[in-house]
Amino acid sequence: MQAVKILVIVMTAALVAGLALLVYGMATRTASLGGGTAPFGQVELAVPPGASLKAMVADQGRVYLHLASPAGDRVLVLDGASGKRLGEVALMPDAR
Repeated sequence: MQAVKILVIVMTAALVAGLALLVYGMATRTASLGGGTAPFGQVELAVPPGASLKAMVADQGRVYLHLASPAGDRVLVLDGASGKRLGEVALMPDAR
């Protein structure tokens, strides 16, 4: 009976230590995800006349805007931290 009590105490301590390490790991990773991005205020972005926003996706510090216009669809790539325009991809029909 004494061995069972010791086993329960040891297993409980291991469980508590594992849970504490799990919480610590989650807190460390969560803190590193949200840090480093400062607000940049309002950003004005020139778009083609008649263009409308079809979709917006943010991924790995970049913002992708899918614009539809009479001249054709395009994807604008912006820096998520500063709002600076990094590039543009024009979507063209396949000529096959």
